[in-house]
Amino acid sequence: MAQVPTQHERDVILEYHRKLRENVQPTASNMLLMRYSLELEKLADVWLSYCTPKKPDIYSFKQYRNTGVLLTSMGTYKSTYDKIFHYIAYQKNFYNYENNTCEHKCDGFKQFVCLLKMVWATTTEFACSIAKCSDEYNIMCLYRPGSDVHLGRPYEKGRSCSKCPEGYGCFRNQCDAESQPITDALVAESENDLKMPIQPVPIQANTLTSASTSPISLKILLIIVLFMSKIA
Repeated sequence: MAQVPTQHERDVILEYHRKLRENVQPTASNMLLMRYSLELEKLADVWLSYCTPKKPDIYSFKQYRNTGVLLTSMGTYKSTYDKIFHYIAYQKNFYNYENNTCEHKCDGFKQFVCLLKMVWATTTEFACSIAKCSDEYNIMCLYRPGSDVHLGRPYEKGRSCSKCPEGYGCFRNQCDAESQPITDALVAESENDLKMPIQPVPIQANTLTSASTSPISLKILLIIVLFMSKIA
């Protein structure tokens, strides 16, 4: 029986994806912001109900076309979404962008593929579900747009959001269609804010002068008064 995530679990795994995409190294110029899809969750739920270890054939099941599929068994122990994605996200420490390879600590191809799906720049929505089949638990995650064939690197390196589609804004280093669009004026404004010098506080010279010369003026006035009294 399939067990879809609770709303809290959806929020948790969405945050894992966004945080991972936000902090990729080197930084990504074209990383799109991902959202959780209830439509994809339903598709995952339906497929898991078949209790098959095979991925859907996109020619027979057209609803799974243009979709990256992750389907694996967790064995007899049902892990939490939090633990699953925490483990997968940890693999980023062993990913080499320049070589587009993962060191041996990635524990095999399966985790490497999952990591790539989580940081694939053009993917904008995903969902997951877990189901128990006999004595084993299976987890399925769907990514769209996506594919099970990963050619090249998952994103283009460069200044964050520097290659966002036209009309997109930047949210957490990711291109977001619902944020304020990036314009040359906004870029210039942000750069000017960083370069703005600290203005010195003006000092009123007359205040210091009057304070320092007051005693001297009184002495001169006193001398004049004494001199005039002697003449009189």
